[in-house]
Amino acid sequence: MELELPPLTDVPGRLPWYRDLSAEHRSEMLTEIGERLVNRTSRDEFARLLEHWSSIAHHDAKWARFRLLHESGMLSPGEFLT
Repeated sequence: MELELPPLTDVPGRLPWYRDLSAEHRSEMLTEIGERLVNRTSRDEFARLLEHWSSIAHHDAKWARFRLLHESGMLSPGEFLT
């Protein structure tokens, strides 16, 4: 009996940090997860993959906040590095 996995479209909705990813990183993550599911990646490898993308989401969110503060005038140009 083959184990049925939930559809890939369900994965992002269950990840609290998914919306913190940039659009480009969301696309890359979904592609990578799709490839891993097809290749039947082990549970441990899949967990490490999600931890990796969680770290990227944290980074994306941090820089998005800096951009927002800079664009609102709350940070001077010298305080914001691109």
